Amino acid sequence: MDEKPTNAHEIPLALGQEKVGLFFVQRNGNELFTEWERQALHIVGTVLAVSFRNAESRRFRWDLDRCDSLTDMLNSHAFDGALTRELRVGQRYGVTACLLVIGLDYFRTVNDRLGYEAGDHVLRSAADVIREMVRDTDIVGRCGGDTFGVVLPHTERRQACHLAERLRERIERHLFVSQSWLVRITASMGLAAVPDFGVATSSDWATIARSALKEAKAQGRNCVAVHVPQPPALVCVVALSLAA
Repeated sequence: MDEKPTNAHEIPLALGQEKVGLFFVQRNGNELFTEWERQALHIVGTVLAVSFRNAESRRFRWDLDRCDSLTDMLNSHAFDGALTRELRVGQRYGVTACLLVIGLDYFRTVNDRLGYEAGDHVLRSAADVIREMVRDTDIVGRCGGDTFGVVLPHTERRQACHLAERLRERIERHLFVSQSWLVRITASMGLAAVPDFGVATSSDWATIARSALKEAKAQGRNCVAVHVPQPPALVCVVALSLAA
């Protein structure tokens, strides 16, 4: 038997056996839905179900495009985009932010001695440690290979240094364990803050942070090196000398 007409109607939003929601319509007053109106609502429900599925598929593809498949962090391209957005905020409103670049020390040795499966395990575990240590508002990404990046919005250089030291110690103490081996590894870190008169683009910001990371490795690794901003006058002198 056909369901009795009422002033309310429910349409399950489904594609095949998969339900994606429920479409509920109710009229003001006591006027009943006719059979023709109920059929029209079912057509609308089908269109909505297809639209929801397409939106979900696009979001899934968007997540795949942004996500590093090994660590579930932002990939380098997506991280660069986040870096650009944060720099623009800093430039427009004078808000301080810091970029921390993290490189695992002697990581190639893990791959050479234990194999790439062990190396992947160390990278995933290191990514988990980094996520645990930062705030929900911080932005984390894998910048390539054994290098990670953390953008710290609304963070002064001193605060970022404190976090970097705690993170460095946490990685140093962490046991990277698998069924047949365990690894201890350390990390070197480079830190750069904005606003900085020497930083005009996100590429500039990343460059000085990576230079600080290189300095940390040159100092013996397992330490944090901080980029010291140049005074505005010195920046102008350097720019003029390059233009000459």
